[in-house]
Amino acid sequence: MAKKRKKAWSCYAGLKGRNRVRAYLDKKSGHILLEYQELDEAGGGTKRRTSLRHADREKAADQAAEMAVALRKNEIQTEELSLDKLFDMYLQYASNNSRMTDARRKEVARCVLLFRKSFGLGRKPLDLEKRDFDDFVSGRSTGRLLVGEQKGAVEDATIHCELRVLRAVFNWAMATGNGKRGRLLTRNPLLEFKLPKPTPRRPIASTEDYEALLAVAEKVHPSFAAFLVLAHETGHRTHSLRHLKLRDVDFAANTITWVPEFDKVRFEHTTPVTPEGMCVLKLMRSTDSATTSEWLFPSPRDGKRPLSRGTLIKWWKKAELLAGLRREKGMGLHSLRRKLSNDFRHMPLKDLAYYGGWKNERTLVESYQQPDRETMREAFSTRRR
Repeated sequence: MAKKRKKAWSCYAGLKGRNRVRAYLDKKSGHILLEYQELDEAGGGTKRRTSLRHADREKAADQAAEMAVALRKNEIQTEELSLDKLFDMYLQYASNNSRMTDARRKEVARCVLLFRKSFGLGRKPLDLEKRDFDDFVSGRSTGRLLVGEQKGAVEDATIHCELRVLRAVFNWAMATGNGKRGRLLTRNPLLEFKLPKPTPRRPIASTEDYEALLAVAEKVHPSFAAFLVLAHETGHRTHSLRHLKLRDVDFAANTITWVPEFDKVRFEHTTPVTPEGMCVLKLMRSTDSATTSEWLFPSPRDGKRPLSRGTLIKWWKKAELLAGLRREKGMGLHSLRRKLSNDFRHMPLKDLAYYGGWKNERTLVESYQQPDRETMREAFSTRRR
């Protein structure tokens, strides 16, 4: 029977993940080494080792405990950061971050005003408790906590987005060094708080609504009429439709190839087009814009750019007004995508997901399709007795 290999001597001091220090005997040198985690200014961790240049185990254990205390003191110093200072630092980071859009910077600045008003200026981030976050949610949902020109209460979706900004601030602080071998924050106090889950609005356009909009679409803009038909017939997202090019359409095979570059889930697929959709595509091929722009739906102001999302939203609202339809929150071009998922419910699920550009059937079933009583009644007659 083989003899068990004797482990080299070692001992530990401090808490794992915080200020843990390991003392162990190095067989090559015969000296005891101290191993610990050093945090750089960028917030990254680097494993460090230092030789004590002796082999006295009791003395090494005392030195490891002293180093753990020193590391713990540095951590406590990082917790003295105030919320006000942390928000100032994050706003400075946001202003210098080239990947952050101007709209996002304005949203962050608006949220910071709310946080300062709700939590106070002298508070420490790690002193925040569930009660503080509950007060924030209550203040926003009742209209008691306001900022700027805003009036009245806000919905759960807005509160959810605002608290996600706060979570992003804390996560950034956890990954950012404080210049003293530590991070700005050692933990995120918001992780233990459950964010309010917004109830999504998913209205579906009816056939009557679609026909009413189509009747006035030409008055809004000729391109809107064509866009409306393709959105209804293909069921694809507006972003993919806006970035369609003439070369993506195969007029011989009556198909459209949806490129992953302009697809939300990066799903490249080729689908057949209904006769109504092909009729619109052929008419668009004969227009002047087809020879002057690569985009199937060019911007009215600049043909070198695709139709913007903002322009589509304006056209939709104008069409609703002309058609005399009641404005419903959440109703827009995406409601036609929901309509298609329910109109073609008899199509095999895998084929329907592929046709509408859903990468998996689960999203289609859970977020788009809705129960239909008529379909249930039809199933009664086909049931095997």
